[in-house]
Amino acid sequence: MVINSEDYVLTPIYLYLKNMLNVIGYQPIPFQFRPAIYYIFSNTFLQMVGALEKKLEMISWYISQNDYDYRYNYIHGNSQISANLQQINSTCKHLTQNKDSIMQNDDYKNRAYEKILELFSDSQLINYTNSEFWEFKQKCPHVNKSNELDNLYKQTILFRHNIAHNIKSVYKNPESFSELIKNDIIYNWYFKFMILLLADFALIDNFEQYIKNNAKIKW
Repeated sequence: MVINSEDYVLTPIYLYLKNMLNVIGYQPIPFQFRPAIYYIFSNTFLQMVGALEKKLEMISWYISQNDYDYRYNYIHGNSQISANLQQINSTCKHLTQNKDSIMQNDDYKNRAYEKILELFSDSQLINYTNSEFWEFKQKCPHVNKSNELDNLYKQTILFRHNIAHNIKSVYKNPESFSELIKNDIIYNWYFKFMILLLADFALIDNFEQYIKNNAKIKW
C-alpha cells in the first residue's frame, strides 16, 4: 500500500506497539518464550524511533516547499536527520512558531501515559514485566518537570544508539549500581515507549496545525 507523506506523519507510532501486542497475543506467555521478550521490545522500540526520524525527514521536505530559506539551509546545511530532542523542538518551532519545548506541554505527556496504560493493561506482558509496569503507573504521573522529561528523552535516544550501533559499549562500560538506582526510570521499557509517544503526539499536532495554515501540497 502506497502512503503519502501527510498520511505517514499523521499516523501514530503507537500502532507499532499494537502490532507487537497482536503478535504476542493475550494468552499466557510460555516460560521458554520469555527470554525473547527483550528482543521483541528492542525491535519495536527501534521501529518507533525509526518512524520518528522518517517523519522528521518528511516534515523537513514539506516545509521546504513553502519556505525557500528553510529549503536552502536544509539542502546546503547539515541535513542529517536525527530524532534527538533539539531536532524535534526545532521542527515544531518551524511548524507553529511555538518556542516552548514539547516537554513543557502536559497534554502530550498525559496522552502518552494514558495510551501506554490502555495498550498494556490487558496484555500478558505485564505478568513478565510486572515490576516495571507497576513502577511506570506509580511514577509517571509525578514526572512533570520539563528537565526530567528532557533527560528521559535524551537517555532514551542514547539507549537507541547503543542497541542499534554499539551494543558492545553497554557491556564494556556498564553503569554502577548507584547510577542504575538513580536513573531507574530510564531503564524501564514503559517509560521509553511513553516518551516516544509524547514526541510523536507533538509532531502530529504541530504538523496538523501547519497544513491547516498553509496551502496543501501534492507530492
